Amino acid sequence: GIDPNIVIAQDIEVGTELKDDETIKLTIPKIVTIYPDFTANHTIDQVRTFCTKNKITLEASNVETNTYNPGKIISQSILAGTVVGEKDTLKVVVAVKPVVVKYTITFMNDSVKYKTLQVESGNTVSAPASPMKDGYNFVGWYNGAEAYNFQNKVISNLTLTAKWEKIVV
Repeated sequence: GIDPNIVIAQDIEVGTELKDDETIKLTIPKIVTIYPDFTANHTIDQVRTFCTKNKITLEASNVETNTYNPGKIISQSILAGTVVGEKDTLKVVVAVKPVVVKYTITFMNDSVKYKTLQVESGNTVSAPASPMKDGYNFVGWYNGAEAYNFQNKVISNLTLTAKWEKIVV
């Protein structure tokens, strides 16, 4: 930073004697703060400290992403190198780790839990091994009255029920 006591310019030559009614004009620099590039390895805590110190309003929003490390500043609304102004509002977007949502898939066989699986949202579930029941053929796993399509992406908890067909002899 610039030492505020350093004179940058004056209107008479150094060493010149002043007359009684003569004044000298000095130019002393004003210290300014500029915005850094927060996207280059700054944490949200560092951004908060900068904003607090410089009386800047901070608006931070999060975006779930695997592209950036959690806590990384992805973007800022005021360009790096801009002089900090009074009443500025800095908006930043911070990378956060995506929340993994899991759903429970319960396979029921004659009112008894046959198997329970946890599946991440958006993935498919594989059918477990077919259950056995004397005198019946296993037809498939049903969600209500419809056969479950195991190509469907899971977006909620599910209870699938074994459907049976009596063997006729």
